[in-house]
Amino acid sequence: MRKTLLFIFLLSVLACFGQEQTADSVKSVENVEKAGDGGQQPVNYDSVHISLLTCGAYDEVWTLYGHSALRIEDRASGQDWAVNYGLFDFQQPFFVLRFVFGKCDYLMGIVSFDYFMREFSSRGASVLQQELNLTAEEKEAVLQAVVINSLPQNCMYRYNFFYDNCATRPRNIILDNIPDRIIYNNVVDSTISFRDLIHQHNAQKPWARMGSDLLLGVNADRQTTRADQQFLPDNLMRDFAQAQFVDKDGNRRPVVVSTKWLLGDNATYAQEFPLSPRECALLLLFVIVAATVYERMKGRNFWIMDAVLFGICGILGLVLFVMVFSEHPTVSLNLQILGFNPLIAFFLWRLLPELRRRKRPLFCKFYALCLLLSVCGMTVQDYAEGYILVVVAMLVRVLSIIGGVKEELKGSGVKEELRELKELKTLPA
Repeated sequence: MRKTLLFIFLLSVLACFGQEQTADSVKSVENVEKAGDGGQQPVNYDSVHISLLTCGAYDEVWTLYGHSALRIEDRASGQDWAVNYGLFDFQQPFFVLRFVFGKCDYLMGIVSFDYFMREFSSRGASVLQQELNLTAEEKEAVLQAVVINSLPQNCMYRYNFFYDNCATRPRNIILDNIPDRIIYNNVVDSTISFRDLIHQHNAQKPWARMGSDLLLGVNADRQTTRADQQFLPDNLMRDFAQAQFVDKDGNRRPVVVSTKWLLGDNATYAQEFPLSPRECALLLLFVIVAATVYERMKGRNFWIMDAVLFGICGILGLVLFVMVFSEHPTVSLNLQILGFNPLIAFFLWRLLPELRRRKRPLFCKFYALCLLLSVCGMTVQDYAEGYILVVVAMLVRVLSIIGGVKEELKGSGVKEELRELKELKTLPA
């Protein structure tokens, strides 16, 4: 189900791992208790196999970054379940508002593995299985943790895109219930930022990438640790592939005992808008510069164009202003709010008459300063594609308005002197 354009715009960064919950797909805890201590028959944990599933993207904006789940298979009893931490319900009251403010709750659900596979197969998404090298005692501990986690009072959690999502939850439930420590043998780039990491996955979706970069602030550009980078399912999969468990005696064993592709990547993607955000911004800059030159040469006043531009910047500024109050830690401090300034929306009703008559451009001077500060902010924050070009375009208009008013005031003063001189000449001697 497609939502409004604004919702998809916000969802491009914040809902990348979710799957919409359906009542008939989520099973109760009783379904997996039979694979653990909850069943009446004793369980042979040697027949239980626990695997990490890493799923690829398909043609929905919230799947760009992949998905993780656990598979619990009891080959003795024939039970086979997928533990999914990426369920959400669009029908929750005030879902969009809760999501924007970082108060959206996701669900942990246990579904039939066949159902899970049918969901991804129907979308052409890939599924990679990594069977974990766990002892019988460790399998029992993990399984009991899953059972407890799936209880109605425990299955809901406060979702956070970077720190608590469908990839970090399976990782934690494994590592928190295994006494051995884990060491990673692959090398990661500790200088890479959260923004750089998601750019690796949304490069083919420039408008989704622009939307996420517009909402992400300064904190998304800080350096990340290995644990931080595991919010992406692909990174967790690569880390586990070369990791080892180390017991108290120093004995090592690989974390993954076998790897297998369950589904190949057959996803198809809808055609993107032919122009990129940067190309659209360049076109806007060209139109504004051309219109400004024509306006100054012909003595015209394109105040309606200014009103539209200020209005759009003000609306986008309100979106960024709302994100200041979000619990998402990487969106609150965003220097792009200087260019897309929410104050425009509050003062537009007073600004419109000034744009029409070019009088008292005090706000324009303030806004010009904000635009210049926004350009300086490039040293501490990576901006959305095309943002700086839009800032330059708005700076052209604002400086034209300020300069045009000065010329009008100067011209009106000359006209006043000529009128007074004519009046003096008509006076009788």
